[in-house]
Amino acid sequence: MSELTHLHPMDQFYLAFGKAMAAWGEVEYGMSIWFMLCTGLPYDVAKELFFSPKSYSARSDLFTAALDTAGGTAHVWFPSSVSPRLDPHWLDFVAAGRNKAIKYNSVRNKLAHGVMHPSRSSASDTEWRLKEPAEWQRTEGFTQTQLLVISRNFRELSSILRISYLAQTRNEPSEPFVRALLELPNDADSIELSEMQKLAISKLSSGSPPAKFP
Repeated sequence: MSELTHLHPMDQFYLAFGKAMAAWGEVEYGMSIWFMLCTGLPYDVAKELFFSPKSYSARSDLFTAALDTAGGTAHVWFPSSVSPRLDPHWLDFVAAGRNKAIKYNSVRNKLAHGVMHPSRSSASDTEWRLKEPAEWQRTEGFTQTQLLVISRNFRELSSILRISYLAQTRNEPSEPFVRALLELPNDADSIELSEMQKLAISKLSSGSPPAKFP
């Protein structure tokens, strides 16, 4: 892809913003196919159910309920004799993917409700930032560089979710995707891993699975 430096700085900023928002849609698609697997419903039915709530937090609640049944948790309407759809390793991975998406959604909300606002970086230059109204007089807000980081992290999470789904249907191990998820920053606008993530990756490299996803 050629450099789009010929675009006006405002248009370059909007392009970065659009990439991030489009990438979030891919995350939700990845969650929806795992929701299909967890519920055992055909995708046409599962996607209508998953996307019926307007907020992602409500969709995440639906996903959590589906994880319970996929792991064999008994309910009044779910006989204990029914075999779980996911083994414990895949179940832990999918739960961690859900948790990562919940963390990333907090940034997605800021994108959805933010407004492009100029911040003076010098006497002659303007640095555009995406800010919530309460931040207009302060230095907070997402820069264009941060928007591109957010877009990359969203897209990486969606890729992990989609490819891992295919791997699970082929009875492949979850370990490569566990590592990929651990190597993805917990903060959507960051390129840095937390110390707990680094420790978990170190344990995984030594052959010891992490006690829990950080």
